[in-house]
Amino acid sequence: MFGMGRAAKAAWVGVSLSLVFGVPAFAAGPKPDPPPIKHAPPPPPAPQPAPPPAPQPPSLQPPPPPPPIAVAPAVPVLNASHPTAAELRAKAAKRAARRRAAQRAKRRSAQTTEQIRAQPPPLTAGAPASSSSAVALPILLLAFLSGVVMLGLALTPTRAVPWSRASHALEGHRDELGVIGFFALVATMVFFVLVQVTK
Repeated sequence: MFGMGRAAKAAWVGVSLSLVFGVPAFAAGPKPDPPPIKHAPPPPPAPQPAPPPAPQPPSLQPPPPPPPIAVAPAVPVLNASHPTAAELRAKAAKRAARRRAAQRAKRRSAQTTEQIRAQPPPLTAGAPASSSSAVALPILLLAFLSGVVMLGLALTPTRAVPWSRASHALEGHRDELGVIGFFALVATMVFFVLVQVTK
């Protein structure tokens, strides 16, 4: 019983609340419809491109007329008679003049070749240098060998010489042989460089 009374109260409260809130809504009447939404008209369809014009067949042109043929005028034929005496003399004079000119040219060429042959040969810069180097090289070789021999004698020990007189002479002149051999080598090298530079 007690549970049913509580349910009835709850139902009564619900009905009263719905009446309280629902009566003003019914009293105001139905709400007006909202204004219709205007839709934009659809865009017009895109224009289709015009089809390309059909190719026209090439017009046949008549062939060009052939060019006119030029006819050369007839050359009057001169009388093919024998040349006159004056013409013969003129031809003979021309031939004689040509012969004289050819003979003069031959004489000039012969004179120039004789003059060229008579001239002494030109002096070249390499001829004296080659002759001087041909003379200088044996002298330089001999000086170099003598310098090497003198240095060799100066450096030879006295016990290596089997003869006593030669060993005493070598011992007494060792310094002079060394100095002469050294300066002979230096002089040979200097003169060799000078010969090579002056070539």
